[in-house]
Amino acid sequence: MVRLSGVFSRQVAAVAAAIIIGLVSLNARHQEDTVIGAIWAAGMAVGVVLFLGNLRAALTVAVALPLAALLTFILMRRFDMSANLMSLGGLAIAIGMLVDAAVVVVENITTHLARWQKDPRLPRLHVIYRAVREVSVPVASGIAIIIIVFLPLLTLQGLEGKLFTPVALTIVFALGGSLVLSLTVIPVLASLLLTRVSHDDPWLPRRLEGLYMPA
Repeated sequence: MVRLSGVFSRQVAAVAAAIIIGLVSLNARHQEDTVIGAIWAAGMAVGVVLFLGNLRAALTVAVALPLAALLTFILMRRFDMSANLMSLGGLAIAIGMLVDAAVVVVENITTHLARWQKDPRLPRLHVIYRAVREVSVPVASGIAIIIIVFLPLLTLQGLEGKLFTPVALTIVFALGGSLVLSLTVIPVLASLLLTRVSHDDPWLPRRLEGLYMPA
């Protein structure tokens, strides 16, 4: 009886040790993923700054990411969706597309404001309104096309439906939220932050263009 008790204790200790090692390994992997994610986020921010050539414009665009994620979680809460692996995976898929509409809107606002600074005949807010209205239909069409691509996933039934419906809904929520933000919040932030703009090509696009120019 004592021998069986000792064997059982050793087995329990071995299982406990395996669980602890697994938890430590999982925590280390989570920390590594967090660091890699932070590096990717910093790289995306630097890339946006380099391509837009304007720190304030880049900040205006970057605001769309957390706000779109916030809207996504609000809609997930409204439709009783849990933040599980599949739904968060859908948000991860959409995260790279959340700034597309904001980039187009901010770039067009910058172009119109640069022209307005040379000939300020119209009110500044009216110029921003016209810039947003000019790209609203193309931006909405582009986002709508991407959303339509994921809509067939909502028709899946059974196990496939339980797996992929949260993915599709999360992507639809995220892209829809980014579209609403790009046409409402982003122009307001641009009117506050983009006080003086220049429409000269940024440093990085100039360098890239120089590689394609004939010698």
